[in-house]
Amino acid sequence: MFEQLFAEELQPDILGYVIKSNGKKEVLETIAVEVKAHELKIRDLMQAKLYETIFGANHTFLLSPKGMSGEKMEVVLKHNDILRGNVLIGNCGDDGKSFWINPRLKDKLPKELKNFQQFCRLPPDMQQWKKLGVSP
Repeated sequence: MFEQLFAEELQPDILGYVIKSNGKKEVLETIAVEVKAHELKIRDLMQAKLYETIFGANHTFLLSPKGMSGEKMEVVLKHNDILRGNVLIGNCGDDGKSFWINPRLKDKLPKELKNFQQFCRLPPDMQQWKKLGVSP
């Protein structure tokens, strides 16, 4: 499968997994991350959702330092199941160490990621988020 995806120039920026253990058995959970340098487009979201589907990713993130505009996020939320699936959209810092999930998706976090609510906040650069149509 990877060969066909690479031939189409389709591969997630980061693909990994976590092994969870409940004491009796171990469960493998796949994580896919797509990172863009530009403002996120709906096409980028569809690409991330494709990775979620193809790789059976339990958790998929779409991140960009510029985020997604408030107008596009409205469209996404209106057609959530078709466009987003379970992809979490957010911003990442230029340092490569920090990220924020769009606060408008806070109630869409899967139960396994409820502890990620701390990341559903506005990043330090409030002006950037105001441009994206998100207010505190």
